[in-house]
Amino acid sequence: MDRESGEPYRRSETERGDVGNEITFPQSDAVADLSRLALQGLEFDRLLDETCLALGDLLEADYVGVFQLRPDREDLILRAGLKWPQAHIGEQTLTAIPGSQIEYTLETWKPTVVQDIREDDRFQRPELMAKAGIVSGVTVVIPAPVNPWGVIGVHATRPRAFSEHDTTFVQAMGHIPSEAVTLRRIEHEKNRYEKSNRRLEQFAYTVSHDLQEPLRMSASYLDLVKTRYGQDFDEEIHELIDHAIDGAHRGQQMVKSMLGYARVSSETEQLERVDANAVMEDVRADMAHRIAETNAEVTVDELPTVAADPRQLAQVFYNLVSNALTYHGEEPPRVHVSAERWNEGWRFSVRDEGIGIEPENADQIFEIFTQLDEDAGGGRDRAGDLPATRRTSRWPALGRKRTRRGLDVPLHDARSRHDVGALILIG
Repeated sequence: MDRESGEPYRRSETERGDVGNEITFPQSDAVADLSRLALQGLEFDRLLDETCLALGDLLEADYVGVFQLRPDREDLILRAGLKWPQAHIGEQTLTAIPGSQIEYTLETWKPTVVQDIREDDRFQRPELMAKAGIVSGVTVVIPAPVNPWGVIGVHATRPRAFSEHDTTFVQAMGHIPSEAVTLRRIEHEKNRYEKSNRRLEQFAYTVSHDLQEPLRMSASYLDLVKTRYGQDFDEEIHELIDHAIDGAHRGQQMVKSMLGYARVSSETEQLERVDANAVMEDVRADMAHRIAETNAEVTVDELPTVAADPRQLAQVFYNLVSNALTYHGEEPPRVHVSAERWNEGWRFSVRDEGIGIEPENADQIFEIFTQLDEDAGGGRDRAGDLPATRRTSRWPALGRKRTRRGLDVPLHDARSRHDVGALILIG
């Protein structure tokens, strides 16, 4: 049925002629129309019904059936059909008996054509087909990744020579349920993954939150012991207590990082027009004390307005600049933030003159709780905020350059409103 006009997909007299194995125009329209509906998520049983109707209209068939292979791979069940009794749909089974046309199709994945089963000694006729008076037909497999999902059969109750283009058309229509099955499987796996991911994020958030208090208490009591009884301890005990306090503080920082990592993953991006200048000014204001403390110089070029999540964009800037202020050489930090047009979007760059990270470690530093030693990047570099920075952006990498620190982040151009590439990096 043509969904635009509501009329059946009928063939003209010229279209019924022998045109080799090419699909005629109405058949091409039917394949394109139903493929589009499959991609749009049309309810599966309705898609099967529409497929049967189109095949029946365009091939003037007496019967059309979509048979799904059961898990035992011996029986098939009639999922949808044309001219079959309604009581048969979802109930009637068909055994792929040895020597049958359907059994051969399932085993070889090849289409089979029978002009008159009564005179064809290749195949036996199943009882269901015999009762319906079916003597000819085309059977094609509905493919799936491992085993066939089932078959589509187009049948006639009189001897009929189905042409090559008839067979090609039925094969093309057989791929439509296959597309729908694949999409359903992908959607199911996606939902399962997202559900599992939400549980893991909630677990990480809960565990991280619960760990903060015992770590804080440990650090506080150790500090209290040192204050009250320090005069009775020798240098070695003082050193051991200092190490324990330092470990507790580092544990607290790791827990905070995990909390931020989990929190970002569970929040939904709300994209809006964002003035990157205003975002960067807020970041500099928040970091004013650290900038003064490290005698750093943070310069910013004129930045564009983009479509982004303002909080997450601020987090990206904050983490990268913070990392530059923490891990610098002997000279005071010098950090420069700029932006330039890049394809249809903007490339943001955050550069410093710090201790650097070798290109081969560019991915490693974005993993949570990763620490590079002197052999891995020109100095000891925790890169503690960078894993959260990658997760904050939640945008995939687009390609890397030789940089000391870097993060690839696609942003939305406020003018084009399309996903485009932008590169945030520290060089």
